Amino acid sequence: MKFRAIARQLRKPGGWSGKKVGNSMNKANRFLYEKLIEIICLQPVYSILEIGFGNGCFFPNFFEKMPGLHMTGIDYSLQMVKAAKRRNKKSIIGEKLRLIKGNSECLPSPDNTFDLVFCINVIYFWQNPSKHLQEIKRVLKPGGAFYAIFRTKESMQFMPFTQFGFTAYDEVEWIQQLTENNFSEINHILL
Repeated sequence: MKFRAIARQLRKPGGWSGKKVGNSMNKANRFLYEKLIEIICLQPVYSILEIGFGNGCFFPNFFEKMPGLHMTGIDYSLQMVKAAKRRNKKSIIGEKLRLIKGNSECLPSPDNTFDLVFCINVIYFWQNPSKHLQEIKRVLKPGGAFYAIFRTKESMQFMPFTQFGFTAYDEVEWIQQLTENNFSEINHILL
């Protein structure tokens, strides 16, 4: 695949290579999910929103570690939503999981819904981060937490596809985005 096509698939997997890209993202992001689950297991979390869940490979890991948890996922790719629904039928039927095709600029949830919102390797694709962050802030319960897990600008420079539609951040730039959008308690993990 050419670098521009790789970038397009990472933003919104689809077509004949969408399944392959989804599986590749699982391998690349496994450690990030494991680290996040380890961190949030220490908190009283009952309702989680994941932005950009891909093919939904990691939802079972959350339910295994946190019984009684309810999760919602939103993803921009219809192909990924369909794959995640197939993969997580039991959790959906059991009303532990709700999956939505959509965009985090306009979250279809009421104010103060979630204890925790997170995304992994998604913020690069937000053309207007403030719109996304304002929506996340709106749906978070008072005292709720938001985790944006991403690779730093320094590490992204070695990935040639990132020149096509990616916005990379260093720690200071990301904290500035959060501060400008009224995230007052900023906890972050650099991986």
